[in-house]
Amino acid sequence: RDTSVTGVQTCALPICKKKYYENESFMYMDFKTQFYRELSNKKYIEILTTMQHYRMPTRLLDTTSNPLVALYMACDKPYNFKSKNYGIGEVVLMTEDRRNIKYSDSNVVSLLSCLAVLETNYKQELYEKIMESLEKKDPSIYQNSMAYKRFKAEVQSELPYFDDSFFTPEVLLHPKHVKVGMINDRIIAQSGSFILFGLCNYLTGEYCPLTTVTKERIFIVHRDYITKQLELLNINTGTMYPDKDHMSSIITRSYE
Repeated sequence: RDTSVTGVQTCALPICKKKYYENESFMYMDFKTQFYRELSNKKYIEILTTMQHYRMPTRLLDTTSNPLVALYMACDKPYNFKSKNYGIGEVVLMTEDRRNIKYSDSNVVSLLSCLAVLETNYKQELYEKIMESLEKKDPSIYQNSMAYKRFKAEVQSELPYFDDSFFTPEVLLHPKHVKVGMINDRIIAQSGSFILFGLCNYLTGEYCPLTTVTKERIFIVHRDYITKQLELLNINTGTMYPDKDHMSSIITRSYE
């Protein structure tokens, strides 16, 4: 089994605002267009990872194999959160069978990450048709839908050999733990990996929950104190976000 942890803000901004997930495909394409020379030949998951790196909301959730990194994230002030009272942090421990962990070149990862390109109406239709086909045990229900045809065309741009013979629709419903390549300094510094989410009911917000969360949950109240203790272990903004902007910030603060 593999263990990963994540540090989350339980009283901070919502993880996914409605206006974000309703416009996911447009945000994805805007970002890719803006950095087209760099991203034109990248896979879906690589583009999503890059978006996550630059703090854009995506269908990825950061996790780490380093518990001290998770503790730092649970204590860190949420991005763009202006109030001094930013609530209680939480460290969540997750375990996953190694056989269920996916890598960035996995077909499953391609199938899930390409959902980011579909407009919300297609994602909702695809979700509804898959749920109906599973209930009635009739795959033709989703296979004949326009949403699935749109999804299939998108998938084949990355997986040309994709066909219905090896596709099971349930794979689009369940989130997966994903290990990606060490493509940037931040992932390396944070011992980072991700949880990649699939389809949900965009009308009600219902989704298939993670089944890997264990009972070990640590609530963080004395965040400022713990942050200072972590700095003694060289775990701070500069080491967690090793880019010039964050490094200059930590150096400046050290002389205040």
